[in-house]
Amino acid sequence: MNQVLLITLLLQKAKIPERQSDQREVLMKTLFMNVWRYPILMALQMAVACPMFSELAFAQSAAPQTTSRIAVYSASSKPKHTWSIDPTPLLTIDPDGPVEITDIIDIARLSSGDVAVASIGTNDIRIFASSGRYVRTVGRAGRGPGEFEALAQLFSSRDTLIGIDASGVAQVFAPGGRYVRTEPRPRVPTGEAALRIGYTANGRTILQTGPGNAASMPNRAALVYSKLWSQEYGKDAVLLGEYPAYHVVPWPSGRPRWAVFGARGRFVVTDSGYCAGFAETYVVACYDSKGVRVTQIERRGLPAREVTDAHKEDYFREDSLANPLPAHAAGRASTRRSTQFAPRFGFFGSMMSSGSDEFWVGPVNPGDASVRGNAIPKDKEVWSVYSRSGEWLSDISLPARFRVMEVGASFVAGVKRDPDADDRVVVYRIRR
Repeated sequence: MNQVLLITLLLQKAKIPERQSDQREVLMKTLFMNVWRYPILMALQMAVACPMFSELAFAQSAAPQTTSRIAVYSASSKPKHTWSIDPTPLLTIDPDGPVEITDIIDIARLSSGDVAVASIGTNDIRIFASSGRYVRTVGRAGRGPGEFEALAQLFSSRDTLIGIDASGVAQVFAPGGRYVRTEPRPRVPTGEAALRIGYTANGRTILQTGPGNAASMPNRAALVYSKLWSQEYGKDAVLLGEYPAYHVVPWPSGRPRWAVFGARGRFVVTDSGYCAGFAETYVVACYDSKGVRVTQIERRGLPAREVTDAHKEDYFREDSLANPLPAHAAGRASTRRSTQFAPRFGFFGSMMSSGSDEFWVGPVNPGDASVRGNAIPKDKEVWSVYSRSGEWLSDISLPARFRVMEVGASFVAGVKRDPDADDRVVVYRIRR
């Protein structure tokens, strides 16, 4: 039986919305730019990375499930619209301008058109006007209130900026940049520390726990799980469900771990809930903030993308760049001997919310699997845009050497790498 069809039939039976949560991904588009410089970030990377291998996996939701809309698209289907990117940027911020910005790990565009740029190089958030003029700096390096030891993540919730340190501590700043409060790393009723995945429009924080670190993995090939939670500020988190995280497979160097380049589960927090997908097949489901599935999107008949020797060599090359010293030679050799690769990539990569109830699904970027992660794509990427009701709205082609970090209804923002390997913040307008 077709795997996608099997997923559909089982989900309609009631209990199990198909989804997987990926602590890496929201923390991923931020965390990995300079992970090799910070041991605490390296530990987080290995704890939360989650590719999947080759068997069906389902989520067990804590919420009662109702009949949801299922939208199915064949390989010959086309999106409703044809949107494009205006090649002339709305905004470009030169990294060598009057206010230097280095090691960008996240970007948030505010309602005024101002852009907040989070840097792990300076451990602060710098605000630029829509003209590119520097406005202010929010936060600073340190361990006190409003300070970051290793800034790893940036959220914007109605222009309130929330910077997350690699330790999980959050610094909250009002729209004008005033420091509001420090929030400790969240914990759930089981006592586990959690990672923030995103914020819904009604102020709920979506959290994730598990699947744990390498030492806690079973000593065999197995499917391991994470849990997703919803939390209102000042209240206990409520369990949304338990979701497959990834398959661990045997590695010669020790306990089973994930297979490099394997399919991963992905999710994104939207205004009214979240959407989740398991990239072993192109199936994405959307849920409300209580974990009730409302829509499922399926793309059928898409060709699989094989992992080649060239992809493997690129992975080893990145490992060598991250560990260049003679003292690292033994580690590089061990990596080459022991690394286990999946035979094929997933059917999709990252997912991002536009801040409304539209969300984007992107292709796999092989560079994201490297130890340095969050790689700038070498070629153009085509992302698909969907509504939470399941409508395939458009495909959008993004420029080569551009890493998207935020999407909106009318813009995309990210980092563009020029031929001299300088990274600059760029905002493009979407032609709808």
